[in-house]
Amino acid sequence: MRDGLVGQGAEGLKDRIRELEAIKVEAKADADRAEAAIEKLGPMITPKSIERMATAAREGLRDADGKYRRAHVRSARRGDHASDHAGEDWAC
Repeated sequence: MRDGLVGQGAEGLKDRIRELEAIKVEAKADADRAEAAIEKLGPMITPKSIERMATAAREGLRDADGKYRRAHVRSARRGDHASDHAGEDWAC
């Protein structure tokens, strides 16, 4: 098709191929930009941040008497985010 193998009546097909090739080039450029942005940010979740979060979660499970804090256990079970607990000491 690209090399002139398509007959004269296939001009619409040639136009569509050119259009699709342009879309492909744009998509590649978008993917390259996204990849560069990801690399620029670097790792957002590090082993150190996971360790801090796990320590805070373990410390928050029990109160000073050694009893479980029900609200903390429930929120950990539900998967609540630290931002949902403004004012609580999550130390993340």
